[in-house]
Amino acid sequence: MPISPLRNPVAVIVLGLLSEQSLHPYAMRALMKERGYDRLTRRGETSVYDVTVRLVDHELVAVEDSFHDGRRPQRTVYRITTAGRATLQDWLRATLVDPESRDSFTSGLSFMYSLPRGEVISCLKERCARLAELIARADAGVAGALDQGVPPIFLSEEHYAQALRRAELDWLRAFVASVESGDLDWPEPAAAAPA
Repeated sequence: MPISPLRNPVAVIVLGLLSEQSLHPYAMRALMKERGYDRLTRRGETSVYDVTVRLVDHELVAVEDSFHDGRRPQRTVYRITTAGRATLQDWLRATLVDPESRDSFTSGLSFMYSLPRGEVISCLKERCARLAELIARADAGVAGALDQGVPPIFLSEEHYAQALRRAELDWLRAFVASVESGDLDWPEPAAAAPA
């Protein structure tokens, strides 16, 4: 299953939440707000319900139960499927490794615990290595431009980008060390869902 359904940040959040437990869309929205995941989405983003229905269409999510709770409208509880869990994990691996995935990296960090701790450490170390290479290439490019007489003012955006890359690399190295040391509790992944 291609990872294209996860181009929408709400889809990542829905799969991430369902990887923890089965939920209905109202509970998903409440958890999103409680955990601050709503800040990962843009205003006007597709609704949780619409995304969940699309994920059902892609067989990444399935209906687990449907019930009435008193006078409230019918609630449908969804669970992640085996394909959904695999898709989420593939997306996480790709996002955690790729330093060019800056926008989705925050979402990747939010649900990284869907992977084993050791795998996340490996992914983040790979990201560090790729980021260090990117920094070295950019430094060489800036030096070459300066050697060719490009006025430094025209390289301001690259200097800014390099400052962000260096800050991210410093943060990543410290974060990996805290994950490796066990300073951060690592939740156990939920049991795999049936197909």
